[in-house]
Amino acid sequence: IGVCCLAAGSFSIYSYFAEYLLNVFHMSGSQVSLMLMLFGFTGIIGNWAVGKALSKSFDNTLLFFISGIGTTMLLMRFAGIHFEMQVVLIAIWGFLHAAGFVISQTWIGIESTQAPEFGNSLVISTANIGVAIGASFGGFVIDQYGTKQIIWVGLILFFLVFFIYRIKKAMLGKPTHENQLKRISKKKYSKKKYEQQKKHCSTY
Repeated sequence: IGVCCLAAGSFSIYSYFAEYLLNVFHMSGSQVSLMLMLFGFTGIIGNWAVGKALSKSFDNTLLFFISGIGTTMLLMRFAGIHFEMQVVLIAIWGFLHAAGFVISQTWIGIESTQAPEFGNSLVISTANIGVAIGASFGGFVIDQYGTKQIIWVGLILFFLVFFIYRIKKAMLGKPTHENQLKRISKKKYSKKKYEQQKKHCSTY
């Protein structure tokens, strides 16, 4: 559910990226094209950076993502017509948006250590459901209240992600994400060590 809400929050706004820039930021068509390129470029950096961060702490990375993208969305809502500020916010948005994909995949991987194949298929399923929900809610808000109000849809959904995360964290008898990550790493190490020993024995 948390991963689904994360995808929904991201795509409730991203699905209407061009419309938001045209109608709220009042950018021209050529400027929107440049912003899409900037969004994609910073997304590449975001993928790399979040991978490094997740290897150290899933919990801290998730909290940083939620607080970062929430703050960015709020600033976008009140950015006004200052082009320089708009560019900076779009760059940060692209960085965090791409990071969300890696976080989602890692989250499901942590929760499906006993059935990794099922977890891999679940990543795609939950992402698709989240995209459909986010785009639908975003379209409804635009139709009823205008493009500028779409930011609130993303903020509500990201708050739900944080709420679900805190519920999971507080559940008694459930291992933390940090312990699960360590357990996954330990299993991978043990398997690698076993294969090395097996190969070594086969030479005799």
